[in-house]
Amino acid sequence: MISKHSKNPYLIDIAKTLSKRHISYILITGKDENILSQYASYVIHTPFDSQASQIQELSFYTSLKYVFDILYSLLYSMTYEKTKRYEQLYDQIFFKNL
Repeated sequence: MISKHSKNPYLIDIAKTLSKRHISYILITGKDENILSQYASYVIHTPFDSQASQIQELSFYTSLKYVFDILYSLLYSMTYEKTKRYEQLYDQIFFKNL
């Protein structure tokens, strides 16, 4: 879940529902302590201050991209060997007769 301000009532309802159903999720937010943080399984804070200039918007989205890149890299590296085996199997099945 991503929320800069963590004030959206729709997201708060979703967070409460996920928590009630014991569904884990990651919250990426710009505020340190907020209502969404109370329900999230994991919280990643990014720099954002709603009172600051437009550069804060750029900073938030740049840090958000960075966080996604890191998460993708971690997931990719965790399943690298498995993915490599699937790729070899795929090659054997579909490119065997070439």
